Amino acid sequence: MTFLYLFFGMICFGASNCLWRNLQKSFSDSQLLLYRSLLTVPLLLLICWYIDSNYLLNPIDYISPFLSAVPWIVISLLGLYLFIASIRLQASGISAAVVLWGSLFGVMMSYFIDHTPFPSNILSISILSIAGLLLIDSELFNKIKPNKGTMLAMGAGLCWAIASRGFKSEITVTHPSLFALFQEMVVLIISLALVFAQRKSTSLEHTSSPIKGILIIALLTIGGIIGSNLAIVNSNMMYFSMISAVQPATTVIVSRFFQKEDISNLQIIGAILLITAAALN
Repeated sequence: MTFLYLFFGMICFGASNCLWRNLQKSFSDSQLLLYRSLLTVPLLLLICWYIDSNYLLNPIDYISPFLSAVPWIVISLLGLYLFIASIRLQASGISAAVVLWGSLFGVMMSYFIDHTPFPSNILSISILSIAGLLLIDSELFNKIKPNKGTMLAMGAGLCWAIASRGFKSEITVTHPSLFALFQEMVVLIISLALVFAQRKSTSLEHTSSPIKGILIIALLTIGGIIGSNLAIVNSNMMYFSMISAVQPATTVIVSRFFQKEDISNLQIIGAILLITAAALN
């Protein structure tokens, strides 16, 4: 079930990464996050109430893990800001390929810090993963330049790897859905503050309000956060980091079909190999 949780979560995150680009012409990144969280927070409240109303009736029980999780949530949010800033500068498929290195960083942290042993089938997983990466990046590497967009994407991968490891203990003592609600509440507060700060410095005018697009991203975000949190609870961080390669692989596939980005069939095959490697975990 762990694989299914994370597979679902990473697909949701990967798809939402691409859909950001459709809305960036109309909104700033902080506005997008604010409008998204205005939808995700009440929806997650309903989900938590449906699962167990005691989660909301006894919030005092979770104050300590919530407060200790704030730094990790901020780091994760920083990663999202870096990623969506990078796709303003380059194709989302290119940024996703760069973010893949964050999964490797997560594996190394788990091995050297937590002393988690590599799985027995690491050879077959590595072969499939390397083959998938080579196919995905065979053409993208020609487009990846040491520019601002690439550096932002690398920073996003690092932030997400660090934040995921930090979430482990806090999610374990609460509940994945309740923790997801708290994550989005923090995002709501920070994005609201940033929107007010931006309005003081610049005038933002928009010609459209694609509410449907924001709603889709909000639903994908809920699926991504809950699926990811369930996987973190039920697995060690090495497995989590390995399977997380599904997210950028999904972004590559979605960007090909929905964003009409220049992604070849070989790169799609590479993404499928990465997903297969993740399934072997």
